[in-house]
Amino acid sequence: MDFVYFIVLVSVLIFVHEGGHFLMARIFRVKVLEVSLGFGPRLLRLRGRETEYSVALLPFGGFVKMLEESKTSEPILPEDRARTFESKPLWQRVLIVLAGPAMNVLFPFVLFSSLYLQDREVAPAVVGNVIPHRPADGILKTGDRILSVEGETISSFDELLDRVSKRAGQQTKFSIERAGRHLELAIPVARDRVTREFDVVEYVGRVGITPVFAAAVIGIARPDSPGFAAGLRTFDHIIALNGRKVERFVDLAEVLATNRGGNIIVSYMRPTASPNALGGLGEVAVYTPGVATLTPLRREGEPLSAGDSEGMIGDLLTRTGIESSDLFIAYVPQGSSEWQAGLRSGDRIVSLDGKPQRLGMVFRSLLTEGGANRHELVWTREGHAMSGTFQLRRE
Repeated sequence: MDFVYFIVLVSVLIFVHEGGHFLMARIFRVKVLEVSLGFGPRLLRLRGRETEYSVALLPFGGFVKMLEESKTSEPILPEDRARTFESKPLWQRVLIVLAGPAMNVLFPFVLFSSLYLQDREVAPAVVGNVIPHRPADGILKTGDRILSVEGETISSFDELLDRVSKRAGQQTKFSIERAGRHLELAIPVARDRVTREFDVVEYVGRVGITPVFAAAVIGIARPDSPGFAAGLRTFDHIIALNGRKVERFVDLAEVLATNRGGNIIVSYMRPTASPNALGGLGEVAVYTPGVATLTPLRREGEPLSAGDSEGMIGDLLTRTGIESSDLFIAYVPQGSSEWQAGLRSGDRIVSLDGKPQRLGMVFRSLLTEGGANRHELVWTREGHAMSGTFQLRRE
């Protein structure tokens, strides 16, 4: 497959190069007899009014054949004498010769400029996840909109990262909007060591937030919970609650926040394994639709305030047993170190090496940073705590 990509890349570069010669020759009214992409036996040949276009077998070059007195033994027609390559002024011949390499230089700039000029979706400066044990943990919350950093207005998440990266090691003032309220918060920006290309080391400022919201894919750790009793299962993808479309996990929590114990109609898609899919060449799960009636436990105490996403997510877990599938195991290869430790699909990660886990991305980074060290893992299965040790395999 890499060879195919190489052929495609070379062919594009040759097309651009020869196209430069061809276009400049036509601009200066030089007669072009043939344009060929590749060498050797011709695979395709098209005849134009005065130019023949062809594609040859070996895609490692090409040529533009122009009318030249010095390279033809046939007499040149009178009407074509002014259209030979030699008949043109020196500066025009130089431009025709240089047009090929010039197009190869210009092509990447045009290509990348067109990519940047097209419509792109820019992530707003809204907090999706707060990474545990980082500066923003306990200060910022999911759904917070960052308005400014040290008085400088923020309009996108990329702009937010850029502002924060320049304030490594400094106490920084954030203006945010949370549930319609304006707050001024101070966060100490961490100084993180980052290794770039060619092993170039930089130190940048970070507070530990991402723009990514958890998808509305659920996990249910306890079989005695209302969610399990309703027929919902881990890895169900919730698409609607009481007919209201759901896209993010936090949307589930917001809907439940207004519920005081009444039934909720849940529409979901469930991944169902399809054995021997693709003739046994791959493992495929097909989504099958379903509907469940969920009856949450009644809430005790005062209603949750709008914008308290963490409180809403905790309330969702307490009243329904539903949480994000972020820390649930989807697949464990049979015979692997994790399998031998006892870990299975559907288990929920609780702690790694004695440290409670709250976010899947942090769990994965701890594993990769630990290299081939042995790890102690605690997880739950159907509400029962289990533990084991395993070791990552270097690949």
